[in-house]
Order: sequence, then C-alpha cells, then structure tokens
Amino acid sequence: MSDARDHLERRKFHQPADLVELNLDQSGVFSIRGLQEAERLEGELRQFAQRIDAHVQEYKKRAMTELRGSAALQVDAWYQLRLQKKSALEVAADLGVSHQAKGGVSTVQQWAKRGAEKILRLALADEDQERAAVMRRAAG
Repeated sequence: MSDARDHLERRKFHQPADLVELNLDQSGVFSIRGLQEAERLEGELRQFAQRIDAHVQEYKKRAMTELRGSAALQVDAWYQLRLQKKSALEVAADLGVSHQAKGGVSTVQQWAKRGAEKILRLALADEDQERAAVMRRAAG
C-alpha cells in the first residue's frame, strides 16, 4: 500500500514539461516572454487596423470623386459591416437609412455588397500597389 502511495506522490512531481506549462497557463501564470510577445502582436494589430482605416478613408474619397451615385456610402457600409463588424441596424442608423423598411437592414446589406465591388474597382486603378493589394484582400 505504501508503495502505491509513494508512486503516486512521485508522479505528481515528475510531470512532462508540457503538462507543467499547461498547468501554469491554466493557473494564470504566464511567462514574461509570452506577455511581451502578446503586447508586440497587439501593437502590430493596432497599426494594421490604423492602416486599413486610412486606406478605407482614401477609397471613400476616391469613390465620391471617381464613381457616381452612392458609391461612398456603399464603401462605408461595406467597411462598417464587414471590417468593423457592426450590426446592420447600427450601420443603417449611422448612414441615415434606418427609417426604411426593416430598419434599413436590406439597404445596408446591399450597399455593403456593392461597396466590396467598388473597392475592387478602385483597387484596379490604384497606383499604390501595397494599398491596392490590402484592399483587394479585404474586399475579396
């Protein structure tokens, strides 16, 4: 009986390294390196989001001047629905169409679809190849 108890006690202290790390992660204890990496990645994500925002603003301006009708609204609807992940009702209110049938949801969904098409069209003519590539990936 004593041998079985000793064996169990020894097993507690001789866990494989991956189990020990798993236990540390579950306990909320993280390595400094892991926290630094997470902070670095969050910073990169913020920078990328800011770049996307700037690209979308540029494409909205270009949509107003180069395309006709409600192209800028369509680009904005696409951006808010697809990239910012806002609800269709929220976007409808933001774009001033919430008074329409079903709260404007159908309108902004249709605009978002057309907005993606406008983004792709603008990207074809964009001289900034890096921006065009980013916007094509976002709209595709």
